Amino acid sequence: MISDPIRGTVDIAADPNATIGFAEIDAAASGDTTIVSTPAGKRTKVLGVFLMANGDVNVQFRDGPGGGSLTGTLPMAAKGNGFVMPVSHQGYPWFQTGEGVDLVLNLSAAVQVGGCVVYYQE
Repeated sequence: MISDPIRGTVDIAADPNATIGFAEIDAAASGDTTIVSTPAGKRTKVLGVFLMANGDVNVQFRDGPGGGSLTGTLPMAAKGNGFVMPVSHQGYPWFQTGEGVDLVLNLSAAVQVGGCVVYYQE
């Protein structure tokens, strides 16, 4: 169980000593943007996400630059459109990267997309 006085408690059964990370999402270029660098021998496991777009764009989380899809295509059809994948307090990730592979956000167009990802690596 990981406790933080501001962000609350998350129980990560697989690794009770895991450190929760928070990464800013600030992408504006069409194509791949690395969100979290993943060390060799580890996987990035995403516990929660929120995204907001400044215009029409499709987004997709990928397994490294040019890599396979970790999510389907997520359309954000207007300025101010966004979504939340709430943090799982049981520590179950929404998706995870391959071993040593960076977490990437892919944009279908050059539109400003911002947000945050909550993750741990093991």
